[in-house]
Amino acid sequence: MEAPLYMQRVLYFICCNMMLLLPTLVSATTEKPKVVASIQPLYLISQELLGDQADVERLMPLGASPHGFQLSWSQRRLLDEADLIVWVGPSLELFIEKVISTRPNLSLDSVPSAIETTVTVGTGHAHSPGESHNHESHNHEAHGRDPHLWLDPENALIIARQLIDHLKKSLNDEQEHARLEEKYRLFAEKIDATNQQLQADLKPVQSVPFIVFHDALQHFQQHYGLMPYQVVTRLPEQRPGAKHLHQLRQRIEQGQCLLVEPYYSAAQTRRLQSEFNLVVEEIDILGAEANSYTDFLLTLASGIKHCLASSAE
Repeated sequence: MEAPLYMQRVLYFICCNMMLLLPTLVSATTEKPKVVASIQPLYLISQELLGDQADVERLMPLGASPHGFQLSWSQRRLLDEADLIVWVGPSLELFIEKVISTRPNLSLDSVPSAIETTVTVGTGHAHSPGESHNHESHNHEAHGRDPHLWLDPENALIIARQLIDHLKKSLNDEQEHARLEEKYRLFAEKIDATNQQLQADLKPVQSVPFIVFHDALQHFQQHYGLMPYQVVTRLPEQRPGAKHLHQLRQRIEQGQCLLVEPYYSAAQTRRLQSEFNLVVEEIDILGAEANSYTDFLLTLASGIKHCLASSAE
C-alpha cells in the first residue's frame, strides 16, 4: 500500500538531509589529527614522523625568536583547534603556557633529556659536567635546564619517541601503529648516520675556545665535546650588565670565534668584534631554512666548525 503523501514528503526530507550530512560524517571519521609545533625544529621532527597521519602546523613564523614573543589572535585560534600541541615548555615559550593550560599538549620540559645542563644567570661560560666552578667570578642566582633541547640529536630521538607514542593513542589501527614505528626506525637511522658524521667533522675543533652571544648551545657543545664557551648574554632580550661584560673582556682572547644568531641586536657584537678582532659567524639554532631536522643539524654544525677552524688558524 502506498504511503500517504505527507509521509512521502517526510521521508524525502529525511533522505535529502542525510545526503547533505554524509560528506560531513565521512570527513569527520577520516579527518587527521591536527598537531601544532611551537618552533621550527619541533615542526621539522613532527612533520617527518607524523606528516602522513596528521596535519602538522608550525605556530611561530620563520625568523622569529621565542624569547619575548607574543601570540596573535590567529595563533591563539590555531592552538585552540589543535589536537596536540608540541612545545618545549614555559622555560622557553612562556607566551604559550596560559593559553594551552586546558589543551592536550606535549611539554618537553617534563621529558628527561639525554644530557642535563645547568643554566646559570650571569655566568661567564657554560660548564661541562664535572667542571669546577669559580664562584668568585660567577653569579649563581638561579639555576635551570637549558631549554634548547633539540640541539642534541639524542634529545631529538626522545622527542620523536614521545610524538609517536602520543599519536598512537589516537589511532586505533595496528597498521597505522606499524607505519609510525617504521617512520621512527628510519628517523633514528638518519639521526645516527648524521651524528656519526658530525662527531668526525667536529673532532678537529674540539679544543678550540669560542664565545656565544646567546647562551643556547650547551646541549650541542656537550654532546659533541666542544670547549665550554664564554657567554655574552644568557637571555638575549636583556642587555648584559657592565660587571659581566668587564669579566667577559678579561677572558676573551684576540681572534676567537664568536657565534651569533640572526634574531638579536648586532651592536654589542660589532663592539666586541672590533675590540678583539673576533671571527664572527651567524648561526640559526631554529633552522628557518632547513628542510629536515638532519639538514638543520648539518647546517648548524658546518657554521660552528667554520668559525672555530677560522679562529684557530
